[in-house]
Amino acid sequence: MPKRQTVAQFLSEFKAALSLGYGRWLRRSDTAKAHLSGLEINRDQAEKHLLALTPDNYSKGPEPDDFAPQRSVWCFGCDVAGTEAYIKVALQPDRRRRTVVHALIWSFHASEYTVKFPLRES
Repeated sequence: MPKRQTVAQFLSEFKAALSLGYGRWLRRSDTAKAHLSGLEINRDQAEKHLLALTPDNYSKGPEPDDFAPQRSVWCFGCDVAGTEAYIKVALQPDRRRRTVVHALIWSFHASEYTVKFPLRES
């Protein structure tokens, strides 16, 4: 498990990319886990939740991406109007522009299971 500082650094980079307009919502083929399913919010509202994430929201990661093992995915959770959301994100450098990093959003939907928060102080 990473330290709070490592999670904070990842979130800082992720939020910077998202704030600069480099957020990419990856297409989901599973309609049961489609982006924002079960949350009754739109993408703009979801981005506000993403920008508000802290190390307390950390659940697990970094773990190798199933499709690109050189890329690491991170999982977080947050409360969206009383519903626990499961969030899976990553960072990906742009292949054409060295200074650009994309904030990838794999999953952002109502959690099917209770999300654990190992860095949250009780």
